[in-house]
Amino acid sequence: MQAGVASPARTVYCPGHFRLGNQTFKCWRPGGHGTMNVRTALQESCDTYFYTVARDMGIAPLSAMAHRFGISEKTGLDLLGEKTGIMPDPDWKRARYDMPWVPGDTINTSIGQGYTLTSPAQLAVMAARLASGKQVTLRLHGDDQPDFPPLDVSQAHLEVVLEGMRMVTMEPRGTAFGSRITEPGMAYAGKTGTAQVRRITKRGVDQNTIPWEQRHHGLFVGYAPVQQPRYAVSVVIEHGGGGSSAAAPVARDVLLKVQQLAEARRHQS
Repeated sequence: MQAGVASPARTVYCPGHFRLGNQTFKCWRPGGHGTMNVRTALQESCDTYFYTVARDMGIAPLSAMAHRFGISEKTGLDLLGEKTGIMPDPDWKRARYDMPWVPGDTINTSIGQGYTLTSPAQLAVMAARLASGKQVTLRLHGDDQPDFPPLDVSQAHLEVVLEGMRMVTMEPRGTAFGSRITEPGMAYAGKTGTAQVRRITKRGVDQNTIPWEQRHHGLFVGYAPVQQPRYAVSVVIEHGGGGSSAAAPVARDVLLKVQQLAEARRHQS
């Protein structure tokens, strides 16, 4: 949206795959999602939508925006041996492999796959920046409340993304609807994800039927409460199979518990 490629009104039809030249990039839902906009694409995790807008936008604005949200950046904590990770772009690929960037690299990067490498801490920073609209960094818990500067991102665009993340957990077709929080005032929002351990050659395979070490990693990033967010979370379940089945229930339990503890403290005071 910042690059002028997507808009809340733009739709993309997902037949279950995306073709680029002689390559076919599959969506996780073999039968496709049908017509998607940015909100529903987040809600139902439609790969084809993000493949399409990334193709139209190119890697440069995608990579720049990822850095702005903390991907491939130090988190701010003084962690021994912390690495930056990788947000790939043409310069990185040429320096690393002496190979040119190709359009398929952009497609893979658009959903956080391919050469992308990040940490749970960076994902938590990303979630916090999305929810707050500020340049949040990590710090050890304390009484101080830093006044983080605002992100240079349109608030209107952020609100579109946050609405899509709300739909992930609070609307029936959302990928984490089954792990929603029903306690009044404590609902959370987020995004499920999957990190491939190996190349997918066949879609729809039950992850429980393949060897544990070959199963996907399950991811979830989110924040709570939906109104006036105070907490951000990222969960990575190694070889968990999927974000909705493995990571979202953990994120729900964490975000519910911290809110309940905060509520209890308020009553005590």
